[in-house]
Amino acid sequence: MNAKKYFLFYSLFFALLSYQSCDVHNSFSSKQPIESAGSIVIDLKKLQRQVEYRQVSILKDIHLQISQKNKAVFDQIKEIPFEATNVVFEGVEIEEGRTTFSAEIASNTGQSIYISDTTLSVTEGLNLQLNFTAIAPILSVEPDTITIYNTVYYQDSSVFFISNRGTDTLNWWVEENEIQPVQAHCSGQCLNLSPLSEHVVSPNRQLLTVYPNQVHTGDIFSVRIRSEYGYADVFVKREYDSRPDLVITDLEKSGDPVTLPGWDNFDWMPVQFTIKNLGASPAEAFSIGAESKQLLESNYRTFFLTADAKNISYRLFIADALAAGEERRINAYVQKDNNTSILPVQYRFQIDVCIEEFPEPYCGIDESSEYNNNSNILTVRFKL
Repeated sequence: MNAKKYFLFYSLFFALLSYQSCDVHNSFSSKQPIESAGSIVIDLKKLQRQVEYRQVSILKDIHLQISQKNKAVFDQIKEIPFEATNVVFEGVEIEEGRTTFSAEIASNTGQSIYISDTTLSVTEGLNLQLNFTAIAPILSVEPDTITIYNTVYYQDSSVFFISNRGTDTLNWWVEENEIQPVQAHCSGQCLNLSPLSEHVVSPNRQLLTVYPNQVHTGDIFSVRIRSEYGYADVFVKREYDSRPDLVITDLEKSGDPVTLPGWDNFDWMPVQFTIKNLGASPAEAFSIGAESKQLLESNYRTFFLTADAKNISYRLFIADALAAGEERRINAYVQKDNNTSILPVQYRFQIDVCIEEFPEPYCGIDESSEYNNNSNILTVRFKL
């Protein structure tokens, strides 16, 4: 059961600024320009990794000002090219002495989102680090491309993670006319997104769920996610998945607890449930496990589950192979929780589950989705 993990990053970024002189052998007085043909290079790799997407970066341009003796000696705005790792400012003339470097980065909506302000004494071979600090909410979307798999029997969904890398509260939205086919065979409303607008407070994140609607294998869509302080273009791909996909549904109690031969210390509750293979290929024999807990408890405990009252060897129930698209109704017995609490007991079954006494091959089946293996919760109030 693989689960993806996502990590958040801080909103403080660093850019390396270095002065490159054409003649490094010159000696300079405090009144002499260091070099009229000098250049300043600002490294943006760390910023770009946070806010750059396949076809657009949230970073639009950078405004650099240099001041000496309370007077501006350099003032220039440079566009930040897509996928650029640095921005170079040419023709910089500065003297040795106390100097203030001020930089401001604007988003692709024209709003200021990062600033830096550093004062230091300039000497030949200047090499310093600018600390860029977020001053506004900054939209970040992960990943920049999601894939929604479809099989003959089942259509999955997928999610984008929207977070605020900046300050305060980020208001974001998706306009339906900006969900555009890049390569598609469907017509009309091909994708459903939920929600279409929301707000997120830094450093939290939210889910934007994408559901397919008449989407075919091979289709690709672009989705523009907007905010006041920048927009991101992300992509949705549709692919066919040939793996099995096991689910368990309709778990219900089918009778009162009974005593099974050889197990006088426990009562057993008859249950019924349905197993299905929503995938496109057969699933070999696989395991099903049972867990339960008292209503107010936080952790589930593993209990025996069997379909044969005469042969209870392990805690797991082993189901026979299931063809693609096949479903099967199962009658079984689950070990009753003998806790004498008056609180109801909650049962949850899981398909394709592993425990220490039953390793592969009956668990760990490679499925098209590993996030739909739990049954519904069955709540039972037993008589004391």
